[in-house]
Amino acid sequence: WKYATEVHFDPDPDLPMVAGLPGPLQQVLLIVVVNAAQAISAAGGGRGRIDISTAFDEQWVTILVADDGPGIPVEVRDRVFEPFFTTKPVGQGSGQGLSVARSIIVKRHGGLLTFASAPGRGTTFVIRLPRDGDDVRVPLDDDVIG
Repeated sequence: WKYATEVHFDPDPDLPMVAGLPGPLQQVLLIVVVNAAQAISAAGGGRGRIDISTAFDEQWVTILVADDGPGIPVEVRDRVFEPFFTTKPVGQGSGQGLSVARSIIVKRHGGLLTFASAPGRGTTFVIRLPRDGDDVRVPLDDDVIG
């Protein structure tokens, strides 16, 4: 799948800093980008594209990850953030990625993780992090993500 996509990054040059946990935030981006690349590859339509861009307003810093893959089927959209739910064949996905990603963004950073998808036109995941950063929570050793 890593040869089936081009990734383009277009950050806003005036993007403000936000408080956050770098490792978990990197994990979220990796989950979303890898899922997009795998969806593009599985569709078999040739080389795809993933666009990563940023924006901000007074309340949020937003990261958008948009792909031109097949989109998420309507019948499973309500389940994509459920733990252990996957549309991938057995042995190719645990179904934990997006559940973990949402937990990191919502529970540990006070943010939002949503998506919009159109069949045959792709999916855009929207990661919103609060600019004030008061909700960032460093996990204790016994914290479980999910």
